[in-house]
Amino acid sequence: SLSEKEIILTIEKAISEAYQFDVPVLIRTASELEEIIAKNPFFNENEINFERVYVTLLAEIPSQTHIDAINQLDFSPDQFVIADKTVYLYCPKDGYGNTKLSNNFFESKLKVKATTRNWKTTKKLLELAGK
Repeated sequence: SLSEKEIILTIEKAISEAYQFDVPVLIRTASELEEIIAKNPFFNENEINFERVYVTLLAEIPSQTHIDAINQLDFSPDQFVIADKTVYLYCPKDGYGNTKLSNNFFESKLKVKATTRNWKTTKKLLELAGK
């Protein structure tokens, strides 16, 4: 069977050949998605609008140095929590479209590839994965 890296390279190559552009591919198993959803730290807060919750998936666990540096930054009212290869985002006021906590922000600050999905899509991915 193929390794995760081989699967990623195969998918990236297929996308590149079919659509003539390169995109980073990140893989999460159904169990990993289930864990990501279960461990959302914003579940414990009252008055959370889950239409303003997002999940940024990281290609790998960032270095502690980069995590420490980014954790010093304050973008209130937007909030984020980094847990392993996942960043949980909450953008209560203007949503993801206007936050500084974008995919590019996390890639640049954490030095890893990233992709972001809203909470509804994250839950749908788990459903599609058969869990």
